[in-house]
Amino acid sequence: MRATPSSIAAVQDQRLYVDWYFLLKASPYVTAALMRLGLSANATTIVWGLLNILTAVLVYLAICGYVLLVPIIFIAFAISEILDTSDGEIARYTGTASPIGGKLVDGVAHKATEFALAAAYACGAATVTHSPLALPIGVGLLAGEAMLTYCYERRLLVIRVHLRSAEKAGGSRPLGSTYRQGTPWFALPTQDKLRTITGLVSYKSVYAAIVIAALSPTAFLWALAALAAYKHATWTRLVANTLRMPVRASTL
Repeated sequence: MRATPSSIAAVQDQRLYVDWYFLLKASPYVTAALMRLGLSANATTIVWGLLNILTAVLVYLAICGYVLLVPIIFIAFAISEILDTSDGEIARYTGTASPIGGKLVDGVAHKATEFALAAAYACGAATVTHSPLALPIGVGLLAGEAMLTYCYERRLLVIRVHLRSAEKAGGSRPLGSTYRQGTPWFALPTQDKLRTITGLVSYKSVYAAIVIAALSPTAFLWALAALAAYKHATWTRLVANTLRMPVRASTL
């Protein structure tokens, strides 16, 4: 059966957040086009991951003063979010969804994006400040991102395997923030209407970084230092909280 936007919309993940309302309206058309081109779900994931890495280069240039790139950055991230939805739609429509391989490729694409942006921030700070502190702060930021990612994912894996927990990576969302297929925008609660607008702005820290760098390169450098400290404090606190969990040795 030929894939059409309407048939693809019927298999959309109903657990998606209402934040992506407009992107979910666009994704079936993109998904249908990708399927006609013969792209698989994993191939689509790789495409948006590579797109985000290229966009991180544009973020670096914007931090360095090419602020006219901001609209292009916005569009590129919006496209990547649509593709991030399309990969799941392709998997469900073709019956090729993989809770192991697909999740792994998706996670790699997300983490590649986050590390690419951290590198863009660090390189941007070095370029605009010429400070000898930029390198150690940049390394500290990347190390903090790496340790936070590792500790969180490791903790999640251990808890799920040994404690039979259903704990989720994203936490919980307030009731009513889940996307419901076919719901008219005007029928959404006011709070959800606002979410549909803010949901169009992906990786919001990017725009804050560009603004701060434009206003004060020195402030941007110290903002990165604060961000690095926050990430290290977070993974350290996560480890400490995990060690305090009342778990018997026999369960480990």
